[in-house]
Amino acid sequence: MKNNMDKAKRNKRILVSLVNGIGLFICLWYINNSSYTTFTDEDALTKVNNIEQYIYSNKWLKKNYNFVFIDVSRDLDLMNDPVQGGQITITDRKKLTSFFQLLADNHNLHRFVLCDLFFEFPTNDDSALLYQINRCTHLLFPSHLENNLLIKPCIPVNTAIANYETYSGRFAKFQLLYKDSIETIPVKMMHELNGAKKQVLQQLNTISPCYFITAKQLQNHQYPFFQLGDLLESSNLIPDFYNKFLKNKFVIIGNFETDVHETPVGKTPGTLILLDVYLTLVAHKNISWLWVLFMIASLSCCSYLVFYKKVQPIDHKHPVVDLVLQLLINDYISYFGICLLMVIISELLFSTQIVISPILVYFICINFIVKFLHKHYFK
Repeated sequence: MKNNMDKAKRNKRILVSLVNGIGLFICLWYINNSSYTTFTDEDALTKVNNIEQYIYSNKWLKKNYNFVFIDVSRDLDLMNDPVQGGQITITDRKKLTSFFQLLADNHNLHRFVLCDLFFEFPTNDDSALLYQINRCTHLLFPSHLENNLLIKPCIPVNTAIANYETYSGRFAKFQLLYKDSIETIPVKMMHELNGAKKQVLQQLNTISPCYFITAKQLQNHQYPFFQLGDLLESSNLIPDFYNKFLKNKFVIIGNFETDVHETPVGKTPGTLILLDVYLTLVAHKNISWLWVLFMIASLSCCSYLVFYKKVQPIDHKHPVVDLVLQLLINDYISYFGICLLMVIISELLFSTQIVISPILVYFICINFIVKFLHKHYFK
């Protein structure tokens, strides 16, 4: 009879812990699928993960991609501001026209071109620019979502959303789809280059990217890096320039000097953020049922420790000090260690970065309440 009662009691505890674990997993999924972030979590995990990425990413990238980066920050032009008057600075569209003509004249043998330049206002050079763009293939340009309105460039080009949120100029997480169907640049690149629509949909909608390529790598010339004007000049001076530097290349065009945001790995151009999100989608595994079961099991285990682990007596005269010592030395370390291990395994084995701080705060509060009640009311 006693054994049956003990077994029923144990099963009840396991069931309660499992239900709590499932509830916490649902909350954790919601938190991680939103733009919510704690920079302490993100910075630590990203820096640890980037050590792993740095070990193999160079070989993987060089084997599968031939990147060429083109900076337009020094190739600027002035135009009249149609909104406020005066003049504004824009990318020199005549030089862009010459660049796209270079691609088209050489039969579009490039692999892909991500041109992270938004054509906000029309100019007299747009008709020539659009003509050369229409002669090219495998091009993608940014559009923006403002106040739930899709803002497209002033010329009709192939676009996807380039939005990403920053907090006080700091970036941590990227939203893949807006309104459940509007694609961002990394997602559209996945579809056009990898044909992986289902794979993207099986990811969390908001992810923390791995920084496969950083601004420091560009500064150290680990990848071919040109100023737009210098590239055009070199194409006229160097025989067979296209075949040497652009044929079969993945071309990334952007402003790498002024369009810069603070990230967990330092200041990073916005264009690199878009590229790194795409590479993260390519490299990472889908969210699997194995990851779901692992997370629920880990959270249930923590729940069991918090709810039912017996308070080990610590002989101290003052009851409050006694309770604090118990929480810090015995219980806190146990479930905190499981949470920490859960985060590391989720990142390293399942390639899924999670924000655990809200769940940990929940465990700390529940642990204090449970232990206080057991120590002073349910002895």
